[in-house]
Parts: sequence; structure tokens; C-alpha cells
Amino acid sequence: CRMSVSVRSATNGDLPAIWQLILDSFLAMTDSTHESFRPFFEKAGLDARTQDLVDVEKSYNRIPGSHYWVAEHSELGVIGCVAIKRLNADEGELKRMAVAPESRGHGVGEKLMEALIAFSRKEGYLRVVLTTGNHRAASFYKKQSFVSISETLMPVPPAERMVLYKMVRYLGDKLIRHVAIIGGTHGNERIGVELVSLWERDPAPVTRPSFTTTVLLGNPAAARRNVRYVDTDLNRCFSTDKPPKPSSSLEASRAREINELLGPKSETGADSKCDFIIDLHSTTSNMGASLFVPAEHDAFARRVALAATAAVPALKIIGASGSRSANPNIDSVAPSGIAVEVGPLAHGTLQYALLDTTRAIVLSALDCIHAHNERLLALVSAGTGTLVTQSGHEFVMTPTVAPPMPFPVLPYYEQAFTVDYPRGPDGKQLAYISPAIDGHDWQEITSGDQLFVDAQGNPFPFTLPPVPFYGPPFLRPPPAKLHATFIGEAAYLEKGIALAFCKLTELPVY
Repeated sequence: CRMSVSVRSATNGDLPAIWQLILDSFLAMTDSTHESFRPFFEKAGLDARTQDLVDVEKSYNRIPGSHYWVAEHSELGVIGCVAIKRLNADEGELKRMAVAPESRGHGVGEKLMEALIAFSRKEGYLRVVLTTGNHRAASFYKKQSFVSISETLMPVPPAERMVLYKMVRYLGDKLIRHVAIIGGTHGNERIGVELVSLWERDPAPVTRPSFTTTVLLGNPAAARRNVRYVDTDLNRCFSTDKPPKPSSSLEASRAREINELLGPKSETGADSKCDFIIDLHSTTSNMGASLFVPAEHDAFARRVALAATAAVPALKIIGASGSRSANPNIDSVAPSGIAVEVGPLAHGTLQYALLDTTRAIVLSALDCIHAHNERLLALVSAGTGTLVTQSGHEFVMTPTVAPPMPFPVLPYYEQAFTVDYPRGPDGKQLAYISPAIDGHDWQEITSGDQLFVDAQGNPFPFTLPPVPFYGPPFLRPPPAKLHATFIGEAAYLEKGIALAFCKLTELPVY
């Protein structure tokens, strides 16, 4: 039978009850009441993963698009809780859901979910995502119209293993009405400059009926001089955490112009004039064809990447985690975007094969965006979708219908850390990239591999730093496979980078 409960906003006065609910939920997650877990979770308020539970009013209820609720029984008190955290304008994350063991199966979870979904629709979210290691909770979420994006086996003592479920519930989708293609962000990367010039003269190849396309030369002054930049790197001028000072450089001024034309950039991207940016680059490294896709919170860019891999099967997908506000790159001005990177190509030069590969990636992305729009407009025509306009953007809100299963998974090279050349106290370079890896981007690197040699070709001692991991020790994954990228990139010498390391993971497309 259903229990009579009221759902209300949580306050900090509810924290003792919330902590007990969360503790019980974590213990159940491993099918164990092993007491070794208890000290960790009881002190988890000091852990970076659970700082949000120190002050739920500050962490959720005072943040636009986020909220925390509790379910309260007249006699039993607080017997359930759930929260949603804004990830971006389109997506919220369900977090911290728990129901007291003795109250499960009586409709408490359903009442909490009703409040969360109603709030999500009011906020204009298109998707609600979640991660759980509790298989009983995953079964509950599936009954609430969530579908599993991916299921990963995690080694967790003493239960020995645990399945980590990533799930999503669809509430609607967004029409992409304005796409920008930017070349010459770095003025001496001539493929982008050349394609912009071609498409400015003849826009037909990049024109699609369901959206407008802006073709833009990123750094005209640098392109005229055939240099990477004039004063500073334009592709490091778009962080809203540390914006460039007014009139501090030619590129800072250009960044403000682009932000005004296509933005304004914000953490949510809700107010940007442009919906999607494609930024074109080349590298002196032997990277082949690669596509930069944010590791977090850009579901649509993943769909575009999947389409691009169909057009260019050898395409590698690479990226990094982090917030939109901290991202300094030009494609972060829009709510969604990708950056194309091809090589090897000397700066200031052109090569047809790499130009044609770049063109194929761009055209496949545009075709994917147009097909996406056509699908949504067909739902509206059929009466199964409702067209909604909000802040100048168009959305199609639909019943909860998921794409066909299973969800595709992309091999994903997530940036982990960079390594500089070995240097002496005076900053002088002491060693060179080893011939064993030079020109062999994407190969797997282990701790014993030779990365550098001295001027006589002798191995130069070097120890790889560990890959950072944040979280409880028992959830630490096996050592990641590291792959070398941007080996010897000429433009990175001034940045103190000899090569960059990525860990190979999987990126679900949803």
C-alpha cells in the first residue's frame, strides 16, 4: 500500500536524517553491511565527493536549476530524499536519492520522482541523467522511464564486484537553428583558413534548410600574417572564470567580438545566439584525424561525433573533463560544439588530403544536425511533440521515448596530463623525444617505455606521474591505459608541453 507522505524542500535541519538515508543507501549498494564502509561514509562530509551534503540549502536550493527534497511521514519523520543538480541548460543530474529500508515499496520513491520530474520540466530540462551502483535502485529507475546508457563492472571489496549504471530519462530535445564553422582560430593553421574562404565564396556545401550556418575567420589579423597569434593565443581567451582583461591584446578584443556575435557564453549556454560550433585546427603531430568532444554534459556533441566516425572511420575522439566556464576554447561559446584536429601538417602550409578529411568531417556533422532537426519536426507534425520557444531557442517536448537500444559507445581518449621536456635548473632542454615514440601518436605507453633520449641517443630517465583519481579507494578503477598524443607539437613548445597523455575509456552516446 502507498504511504501518506508529503514532499517538501529540504533544509539543513534535515541533515541528520538525510545522512542516515544516504549511509543506508551506500551500504545497500554493495549488497553488504560490511562495517569497514561505515567510517568512510560517516566522515564523507569531508570528502570532495560529498561536500554537497554539508549544506544542502547552499549546494542545491539556492542554485538556479538545482533543488533538494525530502519525503516526510507524519509519524516516522523524514523517510526519503532526492536532489537534482543543473549540469547545463538541457540536462539535470538526479543525485542523492534514498528511501528508508522499512519504507521502500510504498510509493515514497514515486512521490519524490514526481516532484523532481515536474521541477525538471519547469526548468526546461531535456534529459535527467543519473549514476547508481545499486541494482535495486536501477530497477526502480527503469520503472520510472529511465533507460540504461551503460553498465560498467566495478571491483568493490568485500562484495567483489558492483555494476555501475549510467541512466537517462528523456523529456524532449532541442532544435539546432544556428551553427558556426570557425577556421583560422590559429592563423597559421591554413586548412581552416582555406575552408572558410571557400565556403564564404560558395556557401552551398554548408547550407542546410533546417538551420543557418555562419562561416567565420577566427583570427583575421593572425591569418593575414600567417602566424598562430599576434599577441596571445585566441583559443585560450574564452574562459569566463578568468576572462582576458579589456584591451589586453588583439586576441582579447577579438574574443569579445566573437562572444558578442555567437554568445554570450555562460555555464548553461542558455543565452547563446549560436547552438553549435565547429572549430577547425591542424597539428604538426602525427595525429591523423581527431575530434575534440567535451567529456561531460554535451550529449549532442557525442551524437555528432558518432556520425563523423561513420564518414571518417579512422577518426579518433578525444577530449577533457571540466566545466564550460573554465574551458578557454572558442567552441565553448555555444552550448554544444566540437573541434576538428588533423595532422601531421607543418604550420603555414596546406595539404589536400587533410583538407578533404576536414571537409568530410564538417559536412557529416552538418548532415547529422539536419537529420536531428528533421526528426524533431516530424514529431511535431505527427502531433507527438510540442514545439516550445524559450530564451530564443526552440525545443520539442515529447513523451518519454528513448532512442533504440543498445546505446552506441565511442572509444574515447580522455586527456589526463601533459609532460614537458626534461630541463635543467636554467630551463634549458636536456633531452629529446625518443625515436621509439616520435611520430607514433595514439600508441599505448607503459611506465617502462622510453620517452626521451639525450643528444647521444642514450635513454634519459623519466618517470610517468600517476593518473589522478578522486573518490573512495574501493571504487578506484584498474590502472588506465595511457596513450601519447600531440607528440612534439611545435606550437606547444612555448607552453612547456612535449606530449600529452590520454586514458582510453568509453563514451556512451545518448
